Amino acid sequence: MPVCLVVDDSGVIRHVVRRMMEGLGFEVEEAADGQIALDICIDALPDVVILDWNMPNMDGITFLAELRKLPLAEFVKVIFCTT
Repeated sequence: MPVCLVVDDSGVIRHVVRRMMEGLGFEVEEAADGQIALDICIDALPDVVILDWNMPNMDGITFLAELRKLPLAEFVKVIFCTT
């Protein structure tokens, strides 16, 4: 089953996106900021990341730059979202 990582500081947005992605057949993991998301990606890369732009601790752009430094991370699809 493909894995989607939802990264957003809003619990409501994470919940809505989780439901949508589970409906599409994804296993979903969540992170409330970029640092938490990066820690998850270091352990195991997801297939897709749905990423908020503005978050505390580590914003979306910084997370993406750090993600791309990881081995094989160039194959992870990233979708930026903001509200």
